[in-house]
Amino acid sequence: MDEIDPVINKREQSMHTLGHLTRHRHEHITHGLLGCLASFVHDAVSNPTEVVKQRLQMLHSPYRSVWDPRAACIADLRYLLIELN
Repeated sequence: MDEIDPVINKREQSMHTLGHLTRHRHEHITHGLLGCLASFVHDAVSNPTEVVKQRLQMLHSPYRSVWDPRAACIADLRYLLIELN
């Protein structure tokens, strides 16, 4: 028996759930919502990765490992959250 790719399985499960909620009348809305969700997840993963990559590629970068800019990003986020409150 072939195993189904877990990512495809989750996508199909999401489509089934949203299709059930809209009673399969608005499939274009279901596809749009899933596209928005996929974009959000992609950006949540790729944006911090790009920040770390760019900070490591800077000329005379103070960062020596992947963990250094990651810790700096977390510190920046904490500072922003404190400033917003």
